[in-house]
Amino acid sequence: MRFAFAERESPFHITVCCFGGGGFVAVNLGLDGFESLEVSLEFGATLALDFGVASGSLSAFAGIYFQLEAADPSGVNITLTGYLRLNGSLNVLGLITASVEFYMEFTYEHTADGNSEVWGQAKITVSVSVLCFSADVTIGPVEKHFAGGGGGGGALPQHAADRVHAASADSNPIDFTGFFPTQGTWNKYADQYATAAF
Repeated sequence: MRFAFAERESPFHITVCCFGGGGFVAVNLGLDGFESLEVSLEFGATLALDFGVASGSLSAFAGIYFQLEAADPSGVNITLTGYLRLNGSLNVLGLITASVEFYMEFTYEHTADGNSEVWGQAKITVSVSVLCFSADVTIGPVEKHFAGGGGGGGALPQHAADRVHAASADSNPIDFTGFFPTQGTWNKYADQYATAAF
């Protein structure tokens, strides 16, 4: 049997002025007793701006997700995740639309066999639309693992190591050298704005 107030795919929402939040709570029970408990709560604020020729919105939400799951023979798996989600969008005369989303989370996981681990990940998504042209660019997710406590010691379990490898393989390294001018370009720029001799 499942008892739930809202669901992960359709959470409840509460809004007062520019502040709002939501979440869900669910408990699963089986013939042998307790199976799992899930709780998710989110809180944040949204601000909309309209300047006539341009309009946009900003939002910031922080949330927490907790899961307690029964495990054999007699133990529980615990997952605790905290996250931050920032969104910004801009629309100019309906011709140009741009949006940016930043998502970051930290997760603590403890298994019934005594292993514990903590990791975090972050992702940035940029979307731009100009007339009929649109493009989406995603950086990440970039994942970082921290030393865990409990029976796991300092070593990461194999599934954690697999996640690190997968995240590293999927991440596109960014080369910032193209943003800086060469010495010749800088000298030419400096000469154009050099103080004239009198």
